[in-house]
Amino acid sequence: MTPPRFRFPWRSSRQLASEVDEELQYHLDAVAEELIRSGVPPEEAQRRAIADFGDLEGTRRVCLNHDRAGERRIRWSDRISDAWRDLRLLTRSLARQPLVAATAVGTLALGVGAATALWTITRAILLNPLPLKNAHELVILRMEDKASQVNLYPSFRRVDSWSKTVRGLTGIETIGRRTGVLSSESGAEVVQLRRITERFFDFAGAPPLLGRGFTAADRIQGSPKVAMLSYAYWNRTFGGDHGVIGKIVRINDVPHEIVGVTPPVFDRDIGALRPSALWEPLPAAAAGEAGLPIGRLKPGITPALLTEELQRVDAGIVEPAAPSGKWIPAASSARALMSEGSAAILYPLLGAVALLLTIASANVAHILLGRATARRAETALRSALGASRRRLLFSGLAEALLVGAGGALLGLGLARVMLALLIHYRPPALRGLVAVQLDGWAMVTALGTGVFGAMLGGVLIAARSGRAAPWALLRSVRTSTGREANRLRFGLVVLETALSLTLLFGAGLLARTMLRLQREDTGVVAEEVVAIQLHFPEWRLPNAPAKRDFADRLQAQLRAMPGVSGVSLASGVPPQTGIMFGALEIEGRVLGDGAPSFFANSSVSPSYFAVAGLPLLRGPGFGPESADSGRSVTIINREFARQFWPNESPIGKRLRIAGDKWMEIVGVAADVPALGLAEPRGQLMLYHPIDYDRSAAMIVVRTSVPLATLGPAVRAVVGGLDREIPIVSMATVRALLDESVSTERFGFILIALFAGAAVVLSASGLFGVLSHAVAQRTQEIGIRVALGADPASVRWLVLRTGLVPVGVGIAIGVGLSWASSRLLSSLVFGVSPRDGITLAAAAGLFLSVAMVASYLPASRATRVPAMIALRAE
Repeated sequence: MTPPRFRFPWRSSRQLASEVDEELQYHLDAVAEELIRSGVPPEEAQRRAIADFGDLEGTRRVCLNHDRAGERRIRWSDRISDAWRDLRLLTRSLARQPLVAATAVGTLALGVGAATALWTITRAILLNPLPLKNAHELVILRMEDKASQVNLYPSFRRVDSWSKTVRGLTGIETIGRRTGVLSSESGAEVVQLRRITERFFDFAGAPPLLGRGFTAADRIQGSPKVAMLSYAYWNRTFGGDHGVIGKIVRINDVPHEIVGVTPPVFDRDIGALRPSALWEPLPAAAAGEAGLPIGRLKPGITPALLTEELQRVDAGIVEPAAPSGKWIPAASSARALMSEGSAAILYPLLGAVALLLTIASANVAHILLGRATARRAETALRSALGASRRRLLFSGLAEALLVGAGGALLGLGLARVMLALLIHYRPPALRGLVAVQLDGWAMVTALGTGVFGAMLGGVLIAARSGRAAPWALLRSVRTSTGREANRLRFGLVVLETALSLTLLFGAGLLARTMLRLQREDTGVVAEEVVAIQLHFPEWRLPNAPAKRDFADRLQAQLRAMPGVSGVSLASGVPPQTGIMFGALEIEGRVLGDGAPSFFANSSVSPSYFAVAGLPLLRGPGFGPESADSGRSVTIINREFARQFWPNESPIGKRLRIAGDKWMEIVGVAADVPALGLAEPRGQLMLYHPIDYDRSAAMIVVRTSVPLATLGPAVRAVVGGLDREIPIVSMATVRALLDESVSTERFGFILIALFAGAAVVLSASGLFGVLSHAVAQRTQEIGIRVALGADPASVRWLVLRTGLVPVGVGIAIGVGLSWASSRLLSSLVFGVSPRDGITLAAAAGLFLSVAMVASYLPASRATRVPAMIALRAE
């Protein structure tokens, strides 16, 4: 039998027009009939009836508009009334099954919370990293050396020349930086200072939050010293006191008057400049110093076009003591540069959250499908009593809407908690998280993802119910749910399996990476070596002899401390060594254009190698007189020797960097991860005799005393020698190396959590599907058992129902995992992004979980009593 054609319960526009025409024609016919009875001919009667009526078309339009408005009022009134009744009915229905409702809302809230928190971070850091006026116009200008892949900031003199000749910019402002010591009654503190001109805040379009900015007079040498506080430092140190303007702080032992507070936007990283505590005017005489130039593009100019112009005008600029190398200017988008360090971790996390949200939505679809199946009798009865398909369709969507709204509200609360945890445990690459907060967009995101996630399943189920004829619904009350419902469940299990396997594969890659990094040979005794970073203020230690005397006295006192077995001095330890760049020359050789030009380096005292536990493989190394003999010597690492002297000893050979002095090689040291555990191996490294002209030094201590005990004792020793000498940092080398892979560890922990949640959700979904399958086939299973079927065959019957879609999902998940492996390539080290072992392990793990989730319903099926099974239907 053919089902009746679907008709809308309201009148269409065509019906309304037809009814109005019929009513007007009836009126005209009545007037014409009276005229005909009075003796007027029929044709004349019709003409006079229309003439007496007046504006027939205008009246038709008025009536039609009136009827349309009335129809809309009735239609919306009926819709709202029906919707309200359906919502009340569904709310009571869900309240009668609180566990089912809580499971659906909680499942969706997990995905919504993660999606909202990650999207809030992504929008703030990647999409809008610099919330300034017309931020898309801002570019950062740098000098690049293509050979070494190193960037330098140009001098103020060079930038001034660009500002006079480059036509692609409306203006350029340069930010300088320096390290200062802030003295107070509690001691000395090392702070970072940004140096700007008086035009900077107008250029950026962000005026000072409090007080004033700098003036041209502030930059003149000999003028009273002034400073501005950063927003974060103002809140942290002065408690947000508005009376801070006019107060005096001592920077580098010089009094500075506080004249203003910078807006919060500048507490974010700008290029390579980290957030600074204080700001000061850029001295007019600082032309030879280097800084970070920020330009504003003219309309129609792109960074690529500006780079071409910069290279043309820069060709004629000659500076004294210019760094060697093929340095060329380049312009890059400020927004892109500020977010490039964060993108490597945020994009994979966003992908993981999208997969988790999809899995959560599929799980909610499982729950809604189960409820729709349980309500078949109600749906059939409503359909038989005249409920329209639109009404039934809305009923299914309304249930998904309720679950989605509940998931969104709960997910917003979870997002707040997740965001707080992400900020607390953030790696250095995500420093900008400090300024990120949930806002109105976060609420929109939570509501949108919650409703969308629930509606994905609701639309499928509602559409399925809406397509069935009333007699089909009535017949389905006494039968199974049909092939269509089973296909839908099959597809949901396949989807969840494929996505869960993709997340498991990503977590497995990162787990293998972290395991490999933890087992990496660091070359030093990282757990027993403590690095103490000191800053030597010029007004306290004005020259090299003074610094050397202080360092010697400090080392002597530290050696006398209990548990200390060695003390040395260095400019940096792994992974905080320095960097040298410039063309390499080896005496007696021609290396050509392919010679390396990027090197790690550190200045160390002779005892450094013994204290750090770094073995010297060849040569005598440095002696006590190395720093004062006037003889330029160096120690290279094993990789350096392997590349350039593979079959001979490098001891006694000479080399130089960037055309500087020739250095004689006096030793070969073991390799160390000079720049961090996650950096590529094969780094060339040079060690030099300690240089006491530096403003900073690192005391390297080998000790068996825990850092928590050693730290206060070291601070007391330094303070006893000179309380104006600040300790910048104190950490074990192991902690520094661990911090160098903090980004990878952060990504691994999050993706592992998402993968674990995905597997749990998928397993629970599979368990629900098989439990429903057992309940659906209770009569069949009971008959099989009554006829003597082997319990093992019954279990296999149920297991096969679950493992077939799992197998299909695993096959699809393998392809998805391989396709998405590129997203994790920046976080993976020492493991191929398409590692077959990891993929096989992930597939095996998920298959094991699926078998456990399948076994419980299968085992329950074998215990169905035959008499209960026969009564089930």
